[in-house]
Amino acid sequence: MRLRRFSVALSSPLGTARGDIREREGFLVGVESGVGEATPLPGWTESLAACESARDAARTG
Repeated sequence: MRLRRFSVALSSPLGTARGDIREREGFLVGVESGVGEATPLPGWTESLAACESARDAARTG
């Protein structure tokens, strides 16, 4: 499994009731059968730190 953390600024802010989202952070995930990503939305889903913990657990399996 290959993992790479990323952060990308949105071309325009995404307005929500909780405020504007101006960037997304997450992980690109490469596995032998494909590629995926993990981009949590803090406040709505798990945190990026929780994703990192899950990633670490998956690596050590």
